[in-house]
Amino acid sequence: MKRRTGILVALFLLGSLGTAAEENSSPQSQKRAVSVEASPPLWTEDPDPAPRPRRARPRERSAAPRLFWQVDFWTGNDAFEEDEEAARRFSASLLSIGYDAAQGSVQNSGGLGLRFGLLFPTMTGWDIGGSAGYVAGPTQDVTVIALSRAAGDGMLVEEAETDFYRFLFEAQKEVPLSRWVGLRLRGGAGWAAGKMRVRDQYTGTFVSLLGYPASAEYVNGWGGFTWEVMPSFVFRGNWANFEVGLGWAGFPKMEETDDLNEFAWNPLGFRLGLEFR
Repeated sequence: MKRRTGILVALFLLGSLGTAAEENSSPQSQKRAVSVEASPPLWTEDPDPAPRPRRARPRERSAAPRLFWQVDFWTGNDAFEEDEEAARRFSASLLSIGYDAAQGSVQNSGGLGLRFGLLFPTMTGWDIGGSAGYVAGPTQDVTVIALSRAAGDGMLVEEAETDFYRFLFEAQKEVPLSRWVGLRLRGGAGWAAGKMRVRDQYTGTFVSLLGYPASAEYVNGWGGFTWEVMPSFVFRGNWANFEVGLGWAGFPKMEETDDLNEFAWNPLGFRLGLEFR
């Protein structure tokens, strides 16, 4: 009896193992295993995404007003054209009155200007403001020498100089070319006060024979409309911008007087500027 009971228990255990093996090999059990294995884990730690390269953006315009100063170099540009013609006529007249020879020389120089101003940014992209400045205008040195064996020689030395005070309303717009460089379109218009001083010195027979004074000085002041157009390149810095430009300007014209010839000056110019951010 005990032996039969042991055999039955052994057969029951063998049957249980076989049933479990069949269940594990059935399609449903395989499907459940696949679903368990394919299910994502409950806790995951994704790695940080790779950082994207940052694009270089143009520097933003500041809304605060900006102080600037500039140095302008202006050409002579035939400012004393009438005086040069007068020197040629004077030399020719000396030959007509009996001098053996007469010659003249003329030397001109350009102008140098310095200005300070303030610019205010606007919503339209234009900066508007104003400036005040001083321009040491063009100068001229004229020398006329006349030779005469019979009467003696004579000489004239004339020095002319000009200066201006300028007050301009200015506007500018900048086109960025890169983060650090821009093209600036700039112009201004306003009022300027000019002054001319001319000193004449006569020697030799110009005094004793022709009756000219040994020295004479003439001064004249005038004012009027002034303007300029000055495109430039601007190089931006952290606390200041540096500007280099070329342009054209017009200064008020002086009409002819009893003692002085007409003076008209519309020079080309070169600019160096510093603008504080």
